[in-house]
Amino acid sequence: MSYTSILSTLVSAQVQNSAIESTRQAYRDIDAVHDYIARDNPIAAQGVLDKIEAMIDHLPRNPALGRAGRVMRTRELVVPSVPYIVVYSLEEEFIDILAIIHTARRWPVRFRRSQHG
Repeated sequence: MSYTSILSTLVSAQVQNSAIESTRQAYRDIDAVHDYIARDNPIAAQGVLDKIEAMIDHLPRNPALGRAGRVMRTRELVVPSVPYIVVYSLEEEFIDILAIIHTARRWPVRFRRSQHG
């Protein structure tokens, strides 16, 4: 799978009537993951993106795959063997990918406070 492949997965995927959509932040996050790792090892960068994409691909068939999120109305999908979490929400008609966060980083301010509504 290519770098652009994961971006297209984030844009939309149609599997069993559950669409995957993503925020601009998710795009920025995946770009940052790729760019950071690719500086030292482009092949490893692609491998990490492939693992993230593979986990996202499971969501339409199993939207509750991730654990309950730290922030209200979110879920967190831990990506095995890489230090990343896919933060997403279950909307009425689609799964919304909100962010891709490295496990060693502090959570962004927008995710630290409980979100009501």
